[in-house]
Amino acid sequence: MKYENAGAVNPFPLRISLIGMAGAGKSYWSRKLERLGFRRFCCDDMIAERLAPELKRPDGTFTSVAEWMGFPYEAGYKEREARYLSLEGEVLEEIIAYLESTERNSRENVVVDTTGSVVYTGEILLGKLSRLTTMVLLSTPPSVQERLLEAYLSHPHPMVWNGMFTQK
Repeated sequence: MKYENAGAVNPFPLRISLIGMAGAGKSYWSRKLERLGFRRFCCDDMIAERLAPELKRPDGTFTSVAEWMGFPYEAGYKEREARYLSLEGEVLEEIIAYLESTERNSRENVVVDTTGSVVYTGEILLGKLSRLTTMVLLSTPPSVQERLLEAYLSHPHPMVWNGMFTQK
């Protein structure tokens, strides 16, 4: 929580990881918590920063991560998906290192805005994140999942399919 008294010490720091499928509201809620004084780690933004050199077009403008990732039926998608997941692992390792380094002496509230593909980063990283933060699942009912799929198809964004995509 953000304290108005500048001399106040936060005796009970909160460390939260928001998880859920793409479009579940992770970024929405993490931004709200950031406005309340939480330190926010946005995995999507951190990955985009690392991808910046690859997102630059010959004319100097930048493509979005979604455009770079493309669709799973396009040439090179699997390689880009693997690159994205590798960077996601790097980002999580960086966040975990920060949390571990400040675990005992920090009174800072932290929110980790994970990606929708965080579940593919492996048990070791997820286990560490679970030990260092309270994981909050933002679930979506089937009707919302259908709307999210329609939204994805009309406005694609980075999506890791992990071999589960079937073109119809």
